[in-house]
Amino acid sequence: MKIKPLELVLGLAFLILAGLIGWLAVADISKTTASREESSNRRSPTLVRPATNEKKNQTERLSATKSGQLDSLLAHPKQRLVRFDNEKDYRKFLSSLDGSKLRLVDSLDTLRTALVSFRDPVDLGDLLDSDQLGLNYFVTLPLLPGDGSVQASAVGFGGNALEWLGITSENSTWGEGVTIAVIDSGITDHPALPENIRHIDLVEGEGTTATFNGHGTAVASLIAGTNRITPGVSPAASLIDVRITGADGTSSSFLLAEGIVAAVDAGADLINISLGSYGDSRLVRDAVDFAIESGAQIVSSSGNEGFEQPSYPAAYDEVIAVGAVDREGVLVNFSNTGEALDLTAPGLEVFSAWTEGRYIEFSGTSASAPYVTAAIATAMSEFNLNAAQAANYVLQFANEAGAPGSDLLYGEGHLDVGRVVNSETPGLFDIAAVSNLIVVDDGNTIVTTVQNQGTERIRNAELTLRTSTAQVPLRVSSLAPGEIQSFEVPTTLTPGAEAFTITSEVELGSGFNDIERSNNVETTLIEPLIEP
Repeated sequence: MKIKPLELVLGLAFLILAGLIGWLAVADISKTTASREESSNRRSPTLVRPATNEKKNQTERLSATKSGQLDSLLAHPKQRLVRFDNEKDYRKFLSSLDGSKLRLVDSLDTLRTALVSFRDPVDLGDLLDSDQLGLNYFVTLPLLPGDGSVQASAVGFGGNALEWLGITSENSTWGEGVTIAVIDSGITDHPALPENIRHIDLVEGEGTTATFNGHGTAVASLIAGTNRITPGVSPAASLIDVRITGADGTSSSFLLAEGIVAAVDAGADLINISLGSYGDSRLVRDAVDFAIESGAQIVSSSGNEGFEQPSYPAAYDEVIAVGAVDREGVLVNFSNTGEALDLTAPGLEVFSAWTEGRYIEFSGTSASAPYVTAAIATAMSEFNLNAAQAANYVLQFANEAGAPGSDLLYGEGHLDVGRVVNSETPGLFDIAAVSNLIVVDDGNTIVTTVQNQGTERIRNAELTLRTSTAQVPLRVSSLAPGEIQSFEVPTTLTPGAEAFTITSEVELGSGFNDIERSNNVETTLIEPLIEP
């Protein structure tokens, strides 16, 4: 499908405008019932699903912005960032602003950057031809698209996210001794949250009485919630609230970078960023590097636009990018994908806190990222690891999903906190059927994958693959803990006008107790193709 230039401009303009004025569909719960690998090795399933065509169109619009032609839609038109490699030149520039046509809006001394405004580009003078000059991109809370953004078959989590993550026992001490910064819209007082939260307001200053967007409060509750309605993964962690957006959910590259620096200076071990931009800011890159070099780990939401690339800062290699899945473990259509994606976690209708003591059903990759952040905090506290070590540990114990190995849709797979905390417990046997795919090539092939999700080697497990036309017995000879094995079975089935299902079922040999039998069966619906 070919997109006309005017459609590109209007489509992107609509996306940016929507991100500025509205991004999240929320519902009051009272209305309901109740060590990373090289990305070059990642593969993506061949199967095309109905949402792919729209995702392709959106990605074409995103690619158009990379030419620089549409940067004016992504950044403040009358502001520029001016960066310096040394302190002398930085201070000289700040002094030179007195009496000039440029106005100093703000400065970030740690990264030697000034934010200036102007009336006419010519006021920038020699800076126009300098690589010191950068755009101040809009940063927004992730937009959750409207109708059609969530597939009809998707199942929300409600209050079952922790159980899905494998948390079935006491976790009140998880995260103890770990400090987590939430760079977001601000965290308000709430019965579900601890009282000792430190607050840094970069929007309106300390002691503000401004109206808050509830997004930051929701994110915080998923990390460290302390009541039964919205229990957090790591309730003993210490929180730092770094507010960089107003009630409208908008911010900028400068404020994001300033927030990262402020979080590091305040002693954050982990930084959760459930917002983003499609402008690649050199200043934000510098801030991310500053955090990593200081020993902090950043986790960020991949974005909710259905693009085949995460937003920034999730797209940076140093940042753990998190996508969203539903209760069935299926990627939700709005979740951004791509090479930079690292992991997926619950992101559809999870119970969380909101402003004014309310509770909501929270959807988006904004919800997924804090689960991963909290899981890393748990690994830090339970195994005495630093932030980088704990992050790799969490990725190591992800549950396989999608195409075999690290892939473009699920990254390393699904977050499983239970596997992380039980990783050193001997005697756990758990075989899981994790994915079924159909590869369309010269001849159609079903690829079915199983994983050892326990702590002991598994031998001679029996796998049965079923379709409407065949039943095939297979054998899993030997799997070490964490390993996967994929089987390729030729089939006469072809994705087309009608849907069909593929079911794989795996069983341990006699004499072995499978601790989690609910993951022994994987049924996959192969939906009809939609031609581009």
